[in-house]
Amino acid sequence: MTRESIDAIYQRAVNAEAQKLLAYSPQNIVGFPDYGSFTAFLAGKEIPVGFWHYCIDKNFHHIFFKAQRKTLVFMHKQYISGIKMSESGIISLLSDTELAEYD
Repeated sequence: MTRESIDAIYQRAVNAEAQKLLAYSPQNIVGFPDYGSFTAFLAGKEIPVGFWHYCIDKNFHHIFFKAQRKTLVFMHKQYISGIKMSESGIISLLSDTELAEYD
């Protein structure tokens, strides 16, 4: 497997978690845990994925997912994706600029 395909698998895993939240109701987003982790199964390996829920205002939320893998002894590569809920209750994916705040 090439490095690019491994990168794509990791990114697809965190993107899939963010996509699932697009179907949530605003009440489910508000009640989402503040942080946690779970195991994703990628390319026959168990990969830990963490998530964080930031409530910027009572009705403005960011939830992002992060996975990482070791590339060299001292280097890691991170994969992130997430959603936001606006004050009006509209749920959408975080932009690249917004995700960069968590990278």
